[in-house]
Amino acid sequence: MKRNNRNLIILIVILVCMTAGAAGGTILYKVRTADQTAVSSDAREDSGNRTAESTEKKDGSTATGVDGAGGDAQDAQQGSGRQDGSAGGGSDRASQSGGPDQDSGPYEDVLQDNGLPEGVRDTGIAVYIEAGHGREDDGDWDSGCSWSDGSSNYEEATIILPVTQAMVHYMRLSGVRVETDADRGNDKDLEETLDYLDQHPEFAAFVNIHCDWEQAAPGTMPLYNTQEQQAMAEKLNEGVHSELQIADRGLVYRDDLQTLTSEKVHCPAVLFETGSISADNELLRTQYDSYGKGLAKGLCSYLGIPFMGDSNQ
Repeated sequence: MKRNNRNLIILIVILVCMTAGAAGGTILYKVRTADQTAVSSDAREDSGNRTAESTEKKDGSTATGVDGAGGDAQDAQQGSGRQDGSAGGGSDRASQSGGPDQDSGPYEDVLQDNGLPEGVRDTGIAVYIEAGHGREDDGDWDSGCSWSDGSSNYEEATIILPVTQAMVHYMRLSGVRVETDADRGNDKDLEETLDYLDQHPEFAAFVNIHCDWEQAAPGTMPLYNTQEQQAMAEKLNEGVHSELQIADRGLVYRDDLQTLTSEKVHCPAVLFETGSISADNELLRTQYDSYGKGLAKGLCSYLGIPFMGDSNQ
C-alpha cells in the first residue's frame, strides 16, 4: 500500500511540473510576442516619422513658390503673384543653367542703322519690350513658372519668348524702333532692364510679357497701376482678342510690381499675362505669331500709329 501511495505521489508531482512548464512556456511566448509587436510598432512609427520628415522637406522646397525676376511676392489666390516679372504662385522657380539656344527665333529681321528693316518708314518712336524671366546677371537661367503635362516640361521664359519675338517683329515692320532682350534669347533680367530704362528715358512704352502659373484661369490678364498704363493695357488686350480666340480675365490693378511702379521707368508700362501655362499652353506654343501680331496691333493703336505689319512683310 505504501508503495502504491508513493507512486501516486510521484505521478501527481510529475503532472504538476508538466502543467507548470506548459503555462510558463505560454507566458514566455506571450511575452516574446508582445516584445516583437512593440518592436514592429516602433519601427512603423519611426518609418512614419521619416515619411513625415520627407514630406515636410518636399513641402518646404516648394512652399516659396515662384519668385519673379524682380524678386516678387507670391499671390496664388489671384493667380498672378510674382513681384515682377512672374505671375503666378505655386510653381517652383527653376534657376538653372539652361535656356533656349535661339536668338531672334523664327524672324530673320535684317536691321539697318536706324534699327528697322530695310524700306520701313521710321516713325521716330522707340519702345522697350521684354520677355519675362530668362538669363540673370549671374548667368543662371530663371525659367519663371513651369508645368508638365506628363510627357513634356514647359517653362514660362521659353514659352513666351516666341510671342515676344513676334511682337518685336511686327512693331519694327510698323516703323517702331524696339529695344528687347528677345533678340538675344531672353538674356536680361528685370533689374538690369530697369537700370537700362532709367538711363534711356526716350522710350514711349515698356511692355513686359509673361504667362501665368498652372493653376491660373485661362485667358489674357494685363496688369497696370496708373490711368495711362490702364489705357495701354486696354489697347494691348483689344489687339490680342482681334487676332485670337482666347478667354479674357480682364485688366487687373497692381501696386506691388516693379515693372509698374519703379521710378526707373519713365514711360507707361504694362505687365501682360498672356495666359495660363497649362490651360493656354498649346495656344501659346502654336499661335505665337498671331499673339505677337495682336500685341503689336494694340501697342500701335495706343501709340497712335498705323499697324504696318502685314503690308511690310
